Amino acid sequence: MNSEPIILVCAADNLFAMPLAVTVRSALENLSRECCLKIYIIASGISPASKAKIYSSVQSDRVEVEWIEISSPEFKVALPQFGEITFSNLQKLSLSSRNAYPPSTYARLLIPHLLPSNLTKALYLDTDMIVEGDLAQLWKVDLREYLIAAVQESHVHYLHQLNYLDCDKFALSSEAKHFNSGMMLLNLEKWRDNQIAEKCIQFILQYPECITGDQDALNVVLAGRWKEVSPCWNQLNGLYLSSSWKETPYSETEFNQALNHPSIIHFTDRPKPWMAKCIHPRRDLFFKYLDLTAWSGWRPTIANQSWNKANRAIRKLQWKANKMKLSQT
Repeated sequence: MNSEPIILVCAADNLFAMPLAVTVRSALENLSRECCLKIYIIASGISPASKAKIYSSVQSDRVEVEWIEISSPEFKVALPQFGEITFSNLQKLSLSSRNAYPPSTYARLLIPHLLPSNLTKALYLDTDMIVEGDLAQLWKVDLREYLIAAVQESHVHYLHQLNYLDCDKFALSSEAKHFNSGMMLLNLEKWRDNQIAEKCIQFILQYPECITGDQDALNVVLAGRWKEVSPCWNQLNGLYLSSSWKETPYSETEFNQALNHPSIIHFTDRPKPWMAKCIHPRRDLFFKYLDLTAWSGWRPTIANQSWNKANRAIRKLQWKANKMKLSQT
């Protein structure tokens, strides 16, 4: 077994506890036998019962799990060029956006500051993903002068195609590519040295009109400084909506490989696989790996779908109420 583990980071609240377990379990199932994982979970309100299930789902002598509790009153991150960041600050970032992304989404901007300073590389994955390939292959990507490695968006290929983003204001080239931030291989040292977290936070606060929050900020701040990898490593829903490879930014070979033999499947749109009306062609893979977790046998029912829908509605109402309160201060 390799002595140095692959550093995997995921972020979730309690609503995404089960999908998180499925993402990590799928990664473990397809990982080279000689490799191991050190998993850092950025948690916001994950219940003790869900944590126990996550532990049980990924239990292995090749896996170590560490929790980073961002909703704890003790949570503080010192940014050299910005000051101290608390959970309250992450909530304000969430409220500054046009859409109701939870604080855990914005916490990924802090990953290089949350992990031990001796680490130089980390792999971030969204928790609406299934890993079908060997992450050891992705881990080998040489970042060198790049801040991250990522996959170009399959639908909106270039930043100038985002009609709400003024590329001239940010001196962005018309050739600046648009990447999806659901999978990022991070150069932790360069991220810290270049104050990327500070710059992204500043962008989000100054330009709340941007729709995808941290992804827009990351694309502007990292423009021209990220390494493109095969779309196999982040198969986006847009591939299934394209009638031909010519409608995507990928070559014919890349398109066919990503469509038919993806290494990571990203369920970017709703309904998600764990929702009753999902029609994604690879939805069954979610349940294949789900049945290897502590949630084995779980399937969408009227009862649990109503509970999840109610929780999402409550969270959105709370977000709107807090956003209104913030605007009045």
